[in-house]
Amino acid sequence: MVDHTGALHQLGRELFASSEWERLWQISLSNPLDLARLTVFDRTLGGPCITTIADRSMSGGALGIPGHGVGRYDAGDRAVFRPLHYCSSSFMIGLPDSETRAVVQMSAAHLEALVKLIAETPHHSLGPALKAVRNKIDETTRGQIGRLVDISNDAKHRFDQAKDTHLFPAEDAVLTYFVCRRLAQRLYPLVRLSTDLGVFSV
Repeated sequence: MVDHTGALHQLGRELFASSEWERLWQISLSNPLDLARLTVFDRTLGGPCITTIADRSMSGGALGIPGHGVGRYDAGDRAVFRPLHYCSSSFMIGLPDSETRAVVQMSAAHLEALVKLIAETPHHSLGPALKAVRNKIDETTRGQIGRLVDISNDAKHRFDQAKDTHLFPAEDAVLTYFVCRRLAQRLYPLVRLSTDLGVFSV
């Protein structure tokens, strides 16, 4: 069985400066979720995030969830950015236990979509797509993404946890989201997106 939390802690320490990691770790442990601190930290990373992925002043967005707005991303980039839109919806309602698996799965789906674009393998999952990008993504980044493959697969396929419990605690969901956000920032320059990432700087 994969030690999700241990793997995420190690990745977090590698991907974030020590002061950032300390802030992130404390946020991940907050109960109830400290949404204000989480969204402030999220915005410091730049790019698409919980509070900028959608324009909440507009109604009728693709998710069809009242109050969650219209995505700022181009329709051609749905596969890349809609997973973050789903994560945003889960966080904005306080990340109840019923949403933790979804956040893990959708965070990994954002990363997977980018890797598939780089690999030009639209029908592969994260693991096989990652094997196809050996000459396009640096070895360190490939290795770090590779350590998320089992977590991503568990979010999609494992349902053998104890009855009436959840496979992923809120801590894991928060850490997965931010680990994937940081790794995605390394991949954006390697893909051709229709969306100008500047639209998220609001």
